[in-house]
Amino acid sequence: MTTIEVGTKMLTGIHGDYHWMELEDGFMRALLERFPQIILGKSLVNTSFDSGQLTLSPDETERGWRKHNEVTLIPLLVELDDFPTDYYDEWYVFDLPTAFDEHEVFVNYCGFSLSKSVWEEFQQRFWNQLEVLQPESYLAEGINLIWVTKNNRLFEQVILSLKNASLQS
Repeated sequence: MTTIEVGTKMLTGIHGDYHWMELEDGFMRALLERFPQIILGKSLVNTSFDSGQLTLSPDETERGWRKHNEVTLIPLLVELDDFPTDYYDEWYVFDLPTAFDEHEVFVNYCGFSLSKSVWEEFQQRFWNQLEVLQPESYLAEGINLIWVTKNNRLFEQVILSLKNASLQS
């Protein structure tokens, strides 16, 4: 088995129905290559891609991807290779296609963290937004890699696997 380094210094927590994980210097692509079930077969909403908006290719548009105001909607992600990643990306993961208008982009606040008290005001707005939008999961890669999910079973599998991998390193 190949160990994929997805980040360093893993912190975890629970907020309401959501479990969260934060990795310093983490990489979304590495996490998803190891645990594609986080996004495969799901509907995705991108709110930030490289700190801006995701530009769609003609092929992506043909597959049903579309723009809705300032967000990009992916009705169903089937192949991990189709999932675009860069830095300062923010994704919301839903079971069914979902669109929303008003939102705050947190990944673009350099260093945004769910674990550091200096971000408390932003954290409160973040959790309020998640309660309104109700995604299954949230993914962001900036200074920190953040994964938040309601899927407790998947969360436990991912955390256990990452902890075991770090013990084997």
